[in-house]
Amino acid sequence: MKTFLLGFITLLLCVSCVGIESEVRFNSNLSGTLTLTYRISQLVKDLDTTNESKMILPLPVSEQEFKRAAEAIEGLKLVSVTQKEDEENITIQAKMEFSRIEALQQIGNGSPLDVTLRVQDGTTTFRQVLATAQETRDISPESMAMIETLFKGYELSFLIEAPNPIKSHSLGELSQDKKKLTYHVSILDLFKSPGDRVLEAKW
Repeated sequence: MKTFLLGFITLLLCVSCVGIESEVRFNSNLSGTLTLTYRISQLVKDLDTTNESKMILPLPVSEQEFKRAAEAIEGLKLVSVTQKEDEENITIQAKMEFSRIEALQQIGNGSPLDVTLRVQDGTTTFRQVLATAQETRDISPESMAMIETLFKGYELSFLIEAPNPIKSHSLGELSQDKKKLTYHVSILDLFKSPGDRVLEAKW
């Protein structure tokens, strides 16, 4: 999800987002569901998926955009989407079913999400790139200073649920039954990391 996260941090800086939760649950046949919950400023309410908005908005930002995305992507079905608004923010939660991992890769506006799924010798490996060393080095000192000022304490949350117990993982904590992997990372920690940040689970 490196493109997703870099786009998301741009969105944070531009429109005052306050966090995002991503939950991916796999079935035994490796189909599954993705639930996304995030909040955006009212400033982006009228933006559509034009070339300019794609540069700062990594995901659909309205119920209508989610519906259009689901209709356009083979193997993706929109199960539900809710949109609540107050004076400052729009809170969106969308649940989607996918029949193949490639469908998730196409959700991002303009750029694929960096998620992969591989089966080899009876082991399934899910891999999600959150950030790379090269990308974190490319963040200017001015941008990092702004991140430190505005988003201290803000987190991104990820959950991976496997159909079988997870045998190994790179980041996060396992549930008692070892089928759920959760990982929380602050904006500051993610972009101050000197190396690649990859969320991986094997079952």
